[in-house]
Amino acid sequence: DIARGWDMSELATAIFQGGPAPEEGKGDIAYGTAGFRARAETLTCVMYRVGCLASLRSFTQNNQSIGVVVTASHNPEQDNGVKIVDPSGGMLEASWEGHATRMANARSPSDVDAVLAAIFHSRSQGLPSVAELSASQVVVGMDTRKSSPEHSSLVKAGVAACGAKCLDLGLSTTPQVHWAVMQLNKSLPHTHEDYHEHFAKAYLDLLGADRYAQLPPLTVDCANGVGALSMQGLKKALG
Repeated sequence: DIARGWDMSELATAIFQGGPAPEEGKGDIAYGTAGFRARAETLTCVMYRVGCLASLRSFTQNNQSIGVVVTASHNPEQDNGVKIVDPSGGMLEASWEGHATRMANARSPSDVDAVLAAIFHSRSQGLPSVAELSASQVVVGMDTRKSSPEHSSLVKAGVAACGAKCLDLGLSTTPQVHWAVMQLNKSLPHTHEDYHEHFAKAYLDLLGADRYAQLPPLTVDCANGVGALSMQGLKKALG
């Protein structure tokens, strides 16, 4: 019986009613290599549902941390996007891209039900219980777009709707989130400060202190993006 534990329809209803649903009359959106990307105002439901899916992904990976990055990289300012980071710090497993697409576009509890059935079809206990989901963790970071704080909040709302834990990294570059997820799953230091210190040490080890001291000044234009904050942290770590 696939409905053992927390009944599948109950979970589908909790996800569906816990946040925004896709707008009527709008076309479907697909999860690709860069995750979801579109005009920011069209991504309300997508952000929430990604938080839900990331929570479920964490559970299926023995409650390892899963990352979510709210960013559209080089896209125009009016756009935004979101992507999921797997436990290794790499991209979301390709087989889950379809789950992400179907979850984002699910227009009814029964549609969500179908996504859950596909995810947990081989689990003999059926769906995870609320208590089991509470051990799962999602790590969230965002870029400096005006829409990102609201979108990050929607991701966190999806995590909360599934009963999982959330670690909010705040303003973060995409590599920082990937690195943090990898580090967390190895029980290693994972903060932004740890990130900067790690790469500053690697850079100094590569060049040597004497050669580094002889380098001319370097000016980096981060175009008012989140990379500017990371460069400041790296500069501090380099001394």
